[in-house]
Amino acid sequence: MIAMEKYTQLIEEFDFEENPAVIYDGMAMLENFLEFEKLSLEVKIHLSSMLIRRSVAVNTGIYLPVDVDWLINNFLKEYKIDFADRSRTGLHKRAIEMIMSDKMFEDCIIGTTYMFTAIEFFLKHKLGYKVYPTNKIEGENNQRFNTMSIGPAYLKVKKSNFRVSRELHLIDNHFKEQSENMGYGKEFLEFHLLQGRLNSYRNISLHGHNQFFHSEGTLLALLFILLHYCEAHELLEKGSTVC
Repeated sequence: MIAMEKYTQLIEEFDFEENPAVIYDGMAMLENFLEFEKLSLEVKIHLSSMLIRRSVAVNTGIYLPVDVDWLINNFLKEYKIDFADRSRTGLHKRAIEMIMSDKMFEDCIIGTTYMFTAIEFFLKHKLGYKVYPTNKIEGENNQRFNTMSIGPAYLKVKKSNFRVSRELHLIDNHFKEQSENMGYGKEFLEFHLLQGRLNSYRNISLHGHNQFFHSEGTLLALLFILLHYCEAHELLEKGSTVC
């Protein structure tokens, strides 16, 4: 099992940069020194979060190194159950497969459009939404989510005390530091924090202004994977055996 301590040793040994100023050909790749099957859950959480930070630059947009494909493809091999709603497991897996498809103008668009829904649903699940309410109180509680969109749901989860909340803070703090180092103001920063990006991508898609989101779809897949692994971590801490 490769835990965080061993992972830290390996990235130093193989000179892998988690936060490089630029990404270029010839850099060390995770697949060259990591066996995914041997990674601890904590390392998988770290990689999911780190690759989101590594793939997004506030001044140039989204750049997807081969490490992203490696993580997503390995996740798909082991993804067996959705922790928010088991009945959606196949839908989520197929959506990510479509995002990774070579058919960018067909499968990728459909997969990305659905992945917005998957992310929003998972976030609301963390906030207390019940897929199958068992009583009147739970049913009434679900009503408050009817007008909550993906951005506000993300912000509420980030401000909570979930395992994934820590990672969302790390991601946005990274974007904030990037923006400040480049001298960008608050208005610019609000868009480039993950909440602002989710709102923008979703609004443009909903209103039909743009349906082509290949890079954005992959970013959504990474976020879904992060949510999934963090949920697995919480379940294991509670003694669950479903993971």
